[in-house]
Amino acid sequence: MMKKAFLAACLAAALVLGQMAEATSLCSVAVTTAQTGVAQTAVSGFGTPSSITIQGRFTYVASSATSADVYVQSTVDGTNWIDIADFHWTTASLSQVVNVTNAALTTPTTISDGGLASNTILQGVLGAQYRCKVTSVGTYGAGTVIAVDVYARY
Repeated sequence: MMKKAFLAACLAAALVLGQMAEATSLCSVAVTTAQTGVAQTAVSGFGTPSSITIQGRFTYVASSATSADVYVQSTVDGTNWIDIADFHWTTASLSQVVNVTNAALTTPTTISDGGLASNTILQGVLGAQYRCKVTSVGTYGAGTVIAVDVYARY
């Protein structure tokens, strides 16, 4: 009887520990008018990941707009937001992915809030909260969407 209970407990633990982790939606933003540094709601509860994979998706609908950026940001203190990745899109639907690690930052780095260069990342600054900050130039057609998902690794 105890052996069955022990085996059942082991099986339950294996099922819980072996569950597939899912990505977390960081933002899904309709982009139909020009935006300048519009911060989306922060998502918390990440603890301190060793790395995060970030997937940015841009669904383009024909328009006169020329570009859109989403800055994926993290915060160490809950107040100052730091760009850790920038996805830059123009006039075509596109999905992109990057991996940002918590590698040691060995020299002082100026905090960038909505100013990271297009299609670049900053390693070493992974806090417990993340958000998107959106900037777009021109007017995109109805149905144009920026979506960002993150998958944290520990």
